[in-house]
Amino acid sequence: MSNSSIVTGYPDGTFKPNDRVSRAEFAVMLMYMLKPQTEGTALTLTDTSKIGAWAKKAVAQAVQAGIISGYPDGSFRPDADITRAEMAVMIARALPEGRLQSG
Repeated sequence: MSNSSIVTGYPDGTFKPNDRVSRAEFAVMLMYMLKPQTEGTALTLTDTSKIGAWAKKAVAQAVQAGIISGYPDGSFRPDADITRAEMAVMIARALPEGRLQSG
């Protein structure tokens, strides 16, 4: 993933493979993989101001693509640890129709 620029590490040059992944970090990784050609939509999430500049475009692209919709209270919680279930939902929403088939 590092060779494909999906994971680039932290601004100080470190790479922390054993750290937890935040919701914003996962959104960035997923959008790097998908390479959307849009700038994304205007964010109306209640905590948009808490999304770092490094992640805003990826979150906006994910919202536009229907991959992220936020919590019922309208927040995204960018710094919260992402759960496996949340990752699975985001990945499933990112897959083209018909790619998830049994057998």
